Amino acid sequence: MKALTTIIASLSAAAISLGATFETDAALSGNMRSDEHNNYVVKNTGKESGQLVLDFDLSGCPLENAPQFAAIYMQAFSPDEKLAHGGLTLSLDGRDISGAAVHIGHSEVYFPITREIQKAFAKGKKKLTFTVRQNGGADAQNMVVPGCVKLFISDDRHYELGEYMRPLWKAGKMTDESIFFIGGENGEPAKGSLFFKPKKIISARSYGTGKELKEGVDFKVDGENITLTKNTEAVWMPYNLIYNSDPEKLHKPGGNFPTTRPGVFMFFTEGDWFHKHDTYFTYEHGGEGWESERFGEKLDAKKLPKTIAKLKKGESVRITLYGDSITENANASARAKCPPLTVSWGDLAAEALRAKYKKADIAVFNRALGGKTLGWGMENAEGLAAPDKSDLYIIAFGMNDGCPGRERSEGLEFIMKKAREQNPDAEFIIVTPMTANPLWFVSAAHDSYEESDRQMEREGVAVANVRAAHKELQKKKPFIDMTGNNANHPNDFLIRVYAQVVASKLMQLK
Repeated sequence: MKALTTIIASLSAAAISLGATFETDAALSGNMRSDEHNNYVVKNTGKESGQLVLDFDLSGCPLENAPQFAAIYMQAFSPDEKLAHGGLTLSLDGRDISGAAVHIGHSEVYFPITREIQKAFAKGKKKLTFTVRQNGGADAQNMVVPGCVKLFISDDRHYELGEYMRPLWKAGKMTDESIFFIGGENGEPAKGSLFFKPKKIISARSYGTGKELKEGVDFKVDGENITLTKNTEAVWMPYNLIYNSDPEKLHKPGGNFPTTRPGVFMFFTEGDWFHKHDTYFTYEHGGEGWESERFGEKLDAKKLPKTIAKLKKGESVRITLYGDSITENANASARAKCPPLTVSWGDLAAEALRAKYKKADIAVFNRALGGKTLGWGMENAEGLAAPDKSDLYIIAFGMNDGCPGRERSEGLEFIMKKAREQNPDAEFIIVTPMTANPLWFVSAAHDSYEESDRQMEREGVAVANVRAAHKELQKKKPFIDMTGNNANHPNDFLIRVYAQVVASKLMQLK
């Protein structure tokens, strides 16, 4: 195979680009004060909420095609744990359109606004004014760093929503199934596996290098197995840089953790590293081998009747996402501004709902934060999630928990109670977590959530069993093929699984 240094160096020369992009700073104003470091204080006094006004000038935007992705990125932080009981809510023309929670330390806050930018372009608008306010209880506040509020727009996303939301178990076309190629422990050629036996490989590509790979030249196919050739242009990693008895010899930079294999450590890292080292295959298949739930095949409208009725009538529907880093958007390519610009699983599910229920006005408020547990969710439900007064709450804690199923059920019921105190008609989707890397740990508690969550189902409460789908995939594919950090986060492919399983509770997937 080609020298590893040559392959890694090519990651910076991406032929698969974002197309035309535009990024501009916001002009900030509003009725809030600044702190001693000139950060803007967005505070809820209990009587009125201080607002930060974001003015964007689009007159210099070079995009000729309609925008396919847009988001506002800002640096923000909560000054004190006791004050971090509210999130930021983004509005346009007096209508709430997005929301986020904020970490204690400096972090990037992300508001996806593709739909609003598309409408602005269609109307020929050159200036847009958004407002950001603090929701939650009295005295809740967050700080926004001046000079770090930007609007990013791209006219190319490299995927079709219909293809990404097509049930992955369904015979026909599989789009962008990921493989992380690793060389053999004794120097054997790098190999990987697809879930289904391909009838025809349509494409194979790396979003990191931009290379379009060719069957017979870069890889060979034997059933579900893919083996890289000696002179492949594909990205691959030597075995000893991912697994090693000496953690200092693993790939740098990055972290490591001891595996369930005695004396063996494994590499992990955050950001877009794994995304850029994955190879994505699109192929035709017969659908043989899927044994788990065929989510999206039929819609059980009795579980969430109020939300589905509002969607069908074309009414306004508010959705709150509440969970940990998996829900927040960790490792999704859109967060890193790299192709194919896959958004969080919650936003991807919302896009599918907008495409299905075209007249409905759907707003998504992402109140998830990385590293948080169900206990944190209980503590902050009243001040962070419930004030959204959403029609639907999608609750997805679990990865950072170790509590038994009964305790989890009690915590989830508490969160739902707090939400219903502010909107008695609120409905809920409970999401079981994906598995962690089984070479890191296997959690009996997490496994128990499938049954304890199932027992909570009733009218107004549905369960999206992502864990079952992830386990099914791992019967044929290693965890590393579907992860954004090699520990406990999904990559773009598994984000789609989350989105499909969740959306299937509100629509039939095709």
